[in-house]
Amino acid sequence: MQHTLISPRHRLAVVTAATMLVAGACGTGTTLTSPGTPAVDSTVATVAPATTEPSVAPSTAPHTTTTADVVEHSPEPTAPPTTEAPDPCGAFGAMPPRPDSMPTLAFDTDGDGHADDAVTAYGAEGGWHVRVVENDIVSEAVVDAISGWAYLTGPVEGDEGDHIVLVDNDTDQRWTFATDETGCIRAIDTAPKPGADDLAVEPVDPPEPTEIDDLASPDDELLCGPLPTLPGTAIVGNELWVDIDGVGGDDDRIVAYFDGTWKLRVEFSTGAQSEVEVSGAGAHGVRAIGFADVDLTYGGDELLAVVGGGASTVEIGVFTFLEGGCIIRYQADGGGDFSVYSGASVTHGAGVVCGEGYITSWGFERDDDDTYAVWDASFEPISLGVFGYMPSSDGYAEGVSEDELGDDLFDCNGLSL
Repeated sequence: MQHTLISPRHRLAVVTAATMLVAGACGTGTTLTSPGTPAVDSTVATVAPATTEPSVAPSTAPHTTTTADVVEHSPEPTAPPTTEAPDPCGAFGAMPPRPDSMPTLAFDTDGDGHADDAVTAYGAEGGWHVRVVENDIVSEAVVDAISGWAYLTGPVEGDEGDHIVLVDNDTDQRWTFATDETGCIRAIDTAPKPGADDLAVEPVDPPEPTEIDDLASPDDELLCGPLPTLPGTAIVGNELWVDIDGVGGDDDRIVAYFDGTWKLRVEFSTGAQSEVEVSGAGAHGVRAIGFADVDLTYGGDELLAVVGGGASTVEIGVFTFLEGGCIIRYQADGGGDFSVYSGASVTHGAGVVCGEGYITSWGFERDDDDTYAVWDASFEPISLGVFGYMPSSDGYAEGVSEDELGDDLFDCNGLSL
């Protein structure tokens, strides 16, 4: 599908949802009052009847209780009162329906080394909500200053766990959160950062393409071969045989596999090897798609791969190779892995268009009149291995028909999902 950026600037209506009102009930007690004992009328004389029997003095012996005097009243057994531990962060209801292009992301908010804490952002009454489920503890933060669309960046590593960054799509203002020792979300920095439109930026010439041999050495945590042979227990998602190093012949291997965690491995015909772990892949797993030149500042094409997704969308990440053949994943400006999404449900969808030196992410939502609101924004490399938003690249339109949407949600150098 040929995709044309649409303007004016994106103003997506926030999906609203009914809030849940939690009503407390209070009980009332009833006090029972005994009626008064009627007074005895002292004016009424009691006359004993005449008798011929001798009078007998009343006995002073104590009364002996017999079984006829006993009335059993067995009390009903009463269970001891039970109390549930209160939620340390408060009570939250179900989330409203969300576009499939807004997936729940896997973070390591508690800093235990596992990306198993769920983070979601959604628009509802009161503003944009950021919900965290950490070790079954649910908490939310609300940003009421966002009038349009917002999104989460990938996790930003902090001292005691991943930080969460919510971004206003219209202004690029950002709010940062983390969880405390109880698992409840808290604001780290509530002051919005200036957006791209608020900064005076001098025009600069685009950087010259950089040869691969001139790049800096990879970070220590990257696994740059030699690597052991894939274990027999590994589950291979897929593999590609391509010519990455340009020496001729499709003899360089890229393989996505799972062995406790998902990884992407590259094996060059020259003997160089490296791999990178892909966390939070979920049920979609990891699958190499192919190559596209989305970074003109760097020699060669970049590798695109499925790295996760939701019920009807897939998440796509971008990878490249540093000096020595070390594979790395592109990061988003502001922190976290860079991702775009492709796929659709009945009412929502997202698409990807690869341009020459940039990537465009677009989406749509069906309105009540069965037409669609459509938006898009483009991203380009702003430093080695980092994608940033292209200023003034976003567009927005309403009243788009279904036929105008088309059905090509992934248009990238002829690649197929």
